[in-house]
Amino acid sequence: MFGIRLKLCTFLCGIAVSGVCAVEVYTPEELHAVNGSDARLKCTFTSSAAIGVQASVSWNFRPLSGGIEESVFYYQEQPYIPTSGKFKGRAVWSGDIRRGDASITLRDLKFSDNGTYSCHVKNPPEDVHGQAGEMQLRVVTTVTHSEMKILLAAIGGAIALAIVLIVTVASIRACRQHRRQRTELEKNPQCYLHEETEDPSPEHRHEQKPQEEVQELKSLVEEACEEKVQIHVKSDS
Repeated sequence: MFGIRLKLCTFLCGIAVSGVCAVEVYTPEELHAVNGSDARLKCTFTSSAAIGVQASVSWNFRPLSGGIEESVFYYQEQPYIPTSGKFKGRAVWSGDIRRGDASITLRDLKFSDNGTYSCHVKNPPEDVHGQAGEMQLRVVTTVTHSEMKILLAAIGGAIALAIVLIVTVASIRACRQHRRQRTELEKNPQCYLHEETEDPSPEHRHEQKPQEEVQELKSLVEEACEEKVQIHVKSDS
C-alpha cells in the first residue's frame, strides 16, 4: 500500500526563516506498474512563497543495483524532454507547477526502469537547497492483488450503475404509459366501452362459442322431434 513520504526542502529549515520551511515535497513511497504500460510518477509540493518563473523541477533515476544517478526530466517555465539516454521519448510532463504538481509520466515501461526516482523542486530565491522526494518504481508482469481488486470493484460498480439506470428508465416509461391510459379512459369512457362491446376479448369470445353450439344442438333436436311427430300422424291416418 502506498504511503506518503514528506521531504523537507531546506537545510535544517534555518534560523533565518524562523523555523518555517519554504517547500515541502510529497511522493508515494512505492509504485507498482505493469511492463509495457504507462506510469504516472506523482510528485506534489507546497511552498510558503509564491511560485515564480524561476521555479524548477528535476527528476533523477538510480538503478536498484546502485550506481550513478541519471537525469530523467527537467522543467523550468516549460518541459524539457530528454533527447538522449534510456528515457528519450518516454518521459513526458504531466504536472502543473502553478498548482504544486510536479508529476511526470513514463511511457512503455521496461524491467530496466526498476529503481529509485527522485523529485527535486526549487523555488528561488526562497528555496535553493533541500532534499528531494523519492519513490521506488517496481515494474511487474501482472498487476498486484490489491490493484486487481480495485479494478474488479470499478467494473462491478459500473455494471450495477447501468442496471439501476435501465430499471429506472423502464419504470418511468411504464408509469407514464399507465398514466396516459388512465387519463384517456377518464376523458372518453364510452369509447373504451364501445370498443369492448364491438371487439370482445378472447375470453368473451371463448365463452360465447359454447353457447352458440348448445343453441344449434337444441334446434336440431327440435327439428328431429317435429319430423317424428309428422311421421307418426301420417301413419295413423
